[in-house]
Amino acid sequence: MTLRLGTREIDPADPRIAEELRDSGALLDDARALRDRLDDDGYLLLRGFHPRDAVLRARATILEYVAAAGALAPGTAPEEAVAAASVAPPNMKGRREITHHPAVQPILEGPPVMALFARLFDMPARSFDYKWLRATPPGEFTGVHADSVYMGRGSARLLTCWIPFGEVTPATGAITLCVGSHRSPDFARVRETYGRSDNDRDGYGGWLTLDPLELSERHGARWATTTFAPGDVLIFGMQMLHASFTNVTHRHRLSCDVRFQPAAEPVDERWVGEGALAAKSDPGPRVATPAMRAAWGV
Repeated sequence: MTLRLGTREIDPADPRIAEELRDSGALLDDARALRDRLDDDGYLLLRGFHPRDAVLRARATILEYVAAAGALAPGTAPEEAVAAASVAPPNMKGRREITHHPAVQPILEGPPVMALFARLFDMPARSFDYKWLRATPPGEFTGVHADSVYMGRGSARLLTCWIPFGEVTPATGAITLCVGSHRSPDFARVRETYGRSDNDRDGYGGWLTLDPLELSERHGARWATTTFAPGDVLIFGMQMLHASFTNVTHRHRLSCDVRFQPAAEPVDERWVGEGALAAKSDPGPRVATPAMRAAWGV
């Protein structure tokens, strides 16, 4: 099967994208080992962290919300998440009625999740009130970016937790990580320039490029992914470059990004409080312009 990564069609066996994310679930009871693995790999994949049944109940609730917007194909089973031909999915990012629903919130920030991040930080943790819950329709993808450009005004120890609601494969738009980009000297310039930008302050949408393989050709980047199952979570830091495959199926991909940090450290005020980003304006072009990249030297 041919996949799409950003703007390109690509063979699944292409060595630039064929690396498998490493499961760290066996380290779950060893906080020091988890922290060391996170420092070394830049991520933690934890298979089966959440009970499968609880995730599928949350998925059903999310799909009810999507169906109410008319974004599921008529005559199809809701659990199949088949996209309607001409109706975009609802915006669920920051929408408390769904992100804080009793069936959904425990997956995003319930006691087991908060306990995990408290162990990673070795102190009590907190999450942002704003949650990035998405139904990604056919044909859509996320460009290459680091999360630092969206939320870099608070704690430097901020972590992202990416949660799939259902099976997510490269064909349905799985997340993919740029291996080593969080610390490799090959990406030092990217981290020092683009990685210190602020999409609101600098007036762009936050993506570095639409084409992950550009970084493979310029920096020798390798991209790692996997097939995610209900219950899996993926944790990574603010300087990890990542993107998603294009959804080449007829189904919505359901996932959510949640951010965690030490509770005692400064927080980026854009993402907390009842009205977090309720009136956020369009920051401008989705991807960095050629002039921006020339100034950054990347």
